[in-house]
Amino acid sequence: MKLKYLVETITAALLLSTSAQAAVIFSDSFDSYAVADDLSTGSNPPYTKNFAFVNNSIWGLGTGAGLGGSQSLQPILNDPRLTLIAPAIDLSAGSVDVSIFFKRLNGNDVALPQLGLTSESTNFVGNNPEISLRLNGASPVWQARSDGTTVTTGPALSLIEGNWYQLNASFTRVDASTFTLVGSVFNSDANGNLGSLVSQFSPANITNSLASDSTLYAGMRANQAGVSNLDNFVVSQVPEPSTYALLSALALFTLTVLRRRNHTNG
Repeated sequence: MKLKYLVETITAALLLSTSAQAAVIFSDSFDSYAVADDLSTGSNPPYTKNFAFVNNSIWGLGTGAGLGGSQSLQPILNDPRLTLIAPAIDLSAGSVDVSIFFKRLNGNDVALPQLGLTSESTNFVGNNPEISLRLNGASPVWQARSDGTTVTTGPALSLIEGNWYQLNASFTRVDASTFTLVGSVFNSDANGNLGSLVSQFSPANITNSLASDSTLYAGMRANQAGVSNLDNFVVSQVPEPSTYALLSALALFTLTVLRRRNHTNG
């Protein structure tokens, strides 16, 4: 009888797992940072928390300026960037979603948040291979970028100064040389409660050598003239359909064993 209940529990868990969505593999609200943490780097990037803050990228902290009155990360100088050094990302395990909340500063003709993947753990949007999505310009437009070059431009967005938004970027490996990208921007209130969809961008498949790399790192960039505050950096991964299929098959097999055992015992 105990075995029956055990198998039923395992089966239920497996069945539930097949309906799971993206699993968060990293998140940071920047609340644990202190003034003593080195957020500006003039020499080699220090490894602060889980991030590498790129050379000459100067960040600050906004006490009470984040979502719900929390602490935020503020871009200060030199188009600051950061790279998430742990955990590394393997796209063979599934699509990767990267998101950040940002507060629009003004209508300057500058790059707003940029989210992407790189093969170099210390320098997102440097001289290293990268693939990314960003919002750019006074009347910001979508841009899909590959190795520092804009390869596709999407529709313009209307973003209001002083308002919070969430930028999401999804990266899926199609094959050893090709990516599919999907970007979205949502309205948000000052507490991080998401509202309506502002814009979505799905460019054609993009060729990039990173598609064959099994070790990638998520990164972010934001210009201080267009963004005042950033909060809740999240990286999540959606398992490949083959993973779901395997879990479903395992759940079905376990359920079949249970039924046969019950029939034999009956």
